[in-house]
Amino acid sequence: MASNPVRTCVGCRERGPRTNLIRLVLDSAVTPAVIVVDRGNGLPGRGAWLHPRRQCVDQAISRRVWARAFRHQGGVDADALHGLVRPDRTEPAGGKTNGHTMSALR
Repeated sequence: MASNPVRTCVGCRERGPRTNLIRLVLDSAVTPAVIVVDRGNGLPGRGAWLHPRRQCVDQAISRRVWARAFRHQGGVDADALHGLVRPDRTEPAGGKTNGHTMSALR
């Protein structure tokens, strides 16, 4: 039986199977560093995990979790995260909506 590793969402701080979260990594080749989605879960660097829910994205941005999550000392551009959740789609199967609509990852 294959196990499904558990990760903690940096937005809501809930733990869940990593298949229900998206992995984010920091592209520090540009200034300020930019957060990118690691679709294949194989990009190098320290990852941060996030539910693809508007509420979780908003909480992570408002709590400014990025420096701690990525152990990064410089500035981090989190503006791209707003594009992860769009109001024109529904949440992926198996997730909770908490009254918010979801989007598929770009």
